[in-house]
Amino acid sequence: MKFLAGRKSLTMMPMPNNSALRWAGCLILLLGCAWGCARGPSPQTLPKMEIEAAGRRISIEIARTDDEKSIGMMFRKKLGPDEGMLFVYDHDRTLSFYMRNTCVPLSIAFLRADGTILNIEHMEPYSEKSHKSRLPCRFALEMPQGWFAAQGLKPGDVIGLPDF
Repeated sequence: MKFLAGRKSLTMMPMPNNSALRWAGCLILLLGCAWGCARGPSPQTLPKMEIEAAGRRISIEIARTDDEKSIGMMFRKKLGPDEGMLFVYDHDRTLSFYMRNTCVPLSIAFLRADGTILNIEHMEPYSEKSHKSRLPCRFALEMPQGWFAAQGLKPGDVIGLPDF
């Protein structure tokens, strides 16, 4: 094909088959998605502090904002034996947690404002089963699964929390 542009003529090259271009583009897109899924998103980094529970010092990350709480422990590949996450709420409420995109088995303790354990639930990786506090509470503490039992902690025991 020839087109005239001013005094010069332009020759257009034949285009490759559009379906081949679409297929190649889809393949590149799929490979990129597969690479991203295999790596997974990075876990969030939150402020850390140490607290005492059953005579042990534990290192916890503090989730305070709605965004921090909605991500929680998602995408973690590992968790140290005395590491966890404390979810902090402004007022007492019935809390509910699940394990979407969380590959580390966890136990969660629902705590009153004074640190008293209301109930402890065990949560399995990737489960969307809801785990709820039995009564309204102010905090939720996630630790490696079985951690509370290994420390002899049960409902009615108190975990020392700082004033929030």
